[in-house]
Amino acid sequence: MLYLLAATMDPAPADNDVVAGPWGFLIFFLLLVAVAFLGWSFRNQLRKTDAAAAAGLYDPSEPKKRVEIPVDTGAPADSTSE
Repeated sequence: MLYLLAATMDPAPADNDVVAGPWGFLIFFLLLVAVAFLGWSFRNQLRKTDAAAAAGLYDPSEPKKRVEIPVDTGAPADSTSE
């Protein structure tokens, strides 16, 4: 009971007193480095996969067609001039 009373009497710190500090910056920076490394590694793995597919290392009995994503030019699909 006394603990609850002490917890309610503790004032909240001012906004200027709450900062991340150097540890927060270090953790944020390390997370950025980790994301950059994962992106670089993923790009390298995709390049290896494309090179292996071009070299014919995958089963050619059922080749899949590459899917091309259509580019939106802004023009309607049926552009007939009247």
